[in-house]
Amino acid sequence: MEIGEKIRQLRIHKKMTQGQLVDGISSITYLSRIENGNIKPSQAFIQSIAPRLGVQIEDLWGNNEESINRRIITIAKEFRKKQILTEEELSFLSLQANEIHSLEIYLNIYTTLIDYYLKSNEDIDGAWRTYQLATKFIPRELNESLLKEFYYYYVVCGNLFYFRQDFFMANQFYSSAEQFVELFNDPVEEARLSYNLSLVKDEIIEDKTVCIFYAQKAYNLYSEQQYEQGIINSLIILGIQHHLHQNDEKALTYLHQAMELISSKDKLSQAYVEYNLGQVYAGKEDEEKAIQHYLTSLELYDQIPSNHRKIYPYLRLIELFTRKKDWNLVEDYLQQALSLVDPEKASLMHLKFLSIKANTYRLRDNELRYEKDMHKIIQLSIQKNQLKLVATFASELANHYYEKRAYKKAADYFVTAENYTKKMNLS
Repeated sequence: MEIGEKIRQLRIHKKMTQGQLVDGISSITYLSRIENGNIKPSQAFIQSIAPRLGVQIEDLWGNNEESINRRIITIAKEFRKKQILTEEELSFLSLQANEIHSLEIYLNIYTTLIDYYLKSNEDIDGAWRTYQLATKFIPRELNESLLKEFYYYYVVCGNLFYFRQDFFMANQFYSSAEQFVELFNDPVEEARLSYNLSLVKDEIIEDKTVCIFYAQKAYNLYSEQQYEQGIINSLIILGIQHHLHQNDEKALTYLHQAMELISSKDKLSQAYVEYNLGQVYAGKEDEEKAIQHYLTSLELYDQIPSNHRKIYPYLRLIELFTRKKDWNLVEDYLQQALSLVDPEKASLMHLKFLSIKANTYRLRDNELRYEKDMHKIIQLSIQKNQLKLVATFASELANHYYEKRAYKKAADYFVTAENYTKKMNLS
């Protein structure tokens, strides 16, 4: 990459105008000519703008490939250990992401950047843009000489798709990583992957024994290493999955064990347990206890800066108050929930809330509006690759038409439900 293009890309990455970059250094015309490749910049100019771009001078000249590669690998290793990336390192990796490198170097660059955007910056959009760029340089086919590098790449890609709620793609990446996790001889790493597999399989398969297997494996590994936060997380997911497996007493035992281990300062974990206790009591048809636990989880989430997780207790409260036909509360919770959901970042939850809203029309005898909205929601679910939702919503609409004796429409949606169930099973 020519030096002018490097400067332009770094300037855009730093969200600077040409005027901001060269203020007090040179004219905008001079910078424009450099960025367009018409002239070479002077050494003095590079020395002046490098600090503003957040890179070292040699990063812009880029003459020493071996030194660059060593630095990339060092940054990647340190980030995996400490989960910290300086502004200079971020700018350097962003610049190198567009240069020509070996596959090993690309894997280190893109794994680090995707992981950084997801964990350190909570920037799903930034992680997604980086992943899309990575697909131009990194093949899906495994290179057996780079197993560890591919492992890390598969895991962060799985995390990205999990955050985007594309659980089938997340499962594909996690399952690919699972094939060689034992190469690391690291029980905590294996526990993390088992935990992630438990979460993602919970979203895509009906047989919860598979999910329980992975959650139990994670718990056992974390317990051997006395890794407390991992133990807490595993107990919570075991509680969730035993509830889904219709073993509520065991579910309550796991959730209460988790709550006993949670620090009083850890409001996030407390809120998550309260939400899942609500789930168990809702399953036991103790609606008042369920509502109390959901409301407590909302209060705890309010004490956390990033409160997008409130959508989950809102969803359950909407379901409960729909059964009670308290339409004012249903509408209130729906509006609060939809205000928290980004259709692009959390497509699954957005579609679920839209379907609930559509069902409120059906329950209030506005069937035409229900049918129209559900048709749109099914099409959106197809676009977002939410196969399970397509099958569920199509089956629901098919049954609705069948009850109305609209057999032709019912048959069409039954076929759609069957086709997407098959696709889901193949995935």
